[in-house]
Amino acid sequence: MGFCTLIKTDRVLYDEIVFCRDEETVPINEEVPAGSMILVDQSKVTVTVINCTPVVVSGVITSVTAQVHIRKDIVIDRPEPLPNLTLEFSFVRQFTCPLSKTPDGHAFIAPEDVVRAACQIVNITARDTMTLTTGTSPSFHQVLVMAAKLKLVVPHDQVFVGTCPSTVTANAVITLPTTG
Repeated sequence: MGFCTLIKTDRVLYDEIVFCRDEETVPINEEVPAGSMILVDQSKVTVTVINCTPVVVSGVITSVTAQVHIRKDIVIDRPEPLPNLTLEFSFVRQFTCPLSKTPDGHAFIAPEDVVRAACQIVNITARDTMTLTTGTSPSFHQVLVMAAKLKLVVPHDQVFVGTCPSTVTANAVITLPTTG
């Protein structure tokens, strides 16, 4: 006796690389005198995707909304006698990324799949450029540019026919109570 193999997979409806940008100036509430500099080799930026949702307008997916958590650990080398300054920032940002791979600005996806479509971020890379301002009102200006490989998918069941027997037989075991 054999069984067919049923595998649950995701069917890719659309894929694209999208770009998001976050730019801001952050004040520093510590002493940062002239001659201070950001230690790039000791600083770290981590970007984590929290949520990704397709945006549907008039029955068509036109963009996706991605919510990301950004964590920054920045080390500033200050002149003697001041010790290095470590700054830790953590914040959530939301980006709306339009689908640009198609000429009419949206992905052609069958209406029955639009309602079931899910967004997946497969890969994300980021580049963070920071400029330090020293003196009486210290701050750093940061520009974070992220590139994400985006997929729109729907759940899909696949049956591998080669694993199904040509005839299916069932064996049943019947146990009858014994009478004494």
